[in-house]
Amino acid sequence: MVKVLLSILIFLTPIACVAQEFYPLTEEELLSITNEIKILQHTDSIRAEIIKEQDIKILKLEHVIELDSLEISYQNKTILALQENSKTVWYENRYLYFFYGIAVVLGSSWVVKNTLK
Repeated sequence: MVKVLLSILIFLTPIACVAQEFYPLTEEELLSITNEIKILQHTDSIRAEIIKEQDIKILKLEHVIELDSLEISYQNKTILALQENSKTVWYENRYLYFFYGIAVVLGSSWVVKNTLK
């Protein structure tokens, strides 16, 4: 493995030396390149700060999600407890109340009819 890497290195070194051309940069080109690098570094730092802020927001929202799921589970337990406590019994039947109403009306009208005679 080492022999292969050395042979590739020995083979590519002369090619890399021949392929390089010397291109002298003017002072204006150097200034524009440095200004461009500074601008890119500045935008990169701003984006890094934005990423940090977004990560913090994500952590806060994950915490909110956890709290919401706890609240939902608590509400579900409360609903189940209330449903268990609110089971109807035989005397809370609406049909029974209907017939109670009929009986009261008929009874009171019978009493009034018999007392007026």
